[in-house]
Amino acid sequence: MPDKLRAVEEIEDAFEIAETSRLTPEEDHAMEQKSRWVADQKMLLEMKNAAETRAEQESARAEQESARAEQESARAEQESARAEQLSVSLQSAVRTLADLGLSVAEIASRLGITEANCADRLEQK
Repeated sequence: MPDKLRAVEEIEDAFEIAETSRLTPEEDHAMEQKSRWVADQKMLLEMKNAAETRAEQESARAEQESARAEQESARAEQESARAEQLSVSLQSAVRTLADLGLSVAEIASRLGITEANCADRLEQK
């Protein structure tokens, strides 16, 4: 049978039917089992491909989640660094105002912090 005709499934099926009409019952049974085996193999291959596709998709999702977690971690580190810088700047401002002779209450009022926070910062070295 020419390759062009083999590409058309219906023609190939028709040839199989014609061949099976000349088969003995044993040959027909063997042919039927072979056809089932081929169909089973196709189904297994499709299942394998589907499982591989799902695994690839899950892997991609996991990589995206990992990248998001890394971004969140980097953002958290940046926020922590900003908070530390702000704390150092506030500490410096409190000390500078104290060196200028302002009271704890005046410093707290000017910087918008509590007097306790101001006093704690003055105690820190």
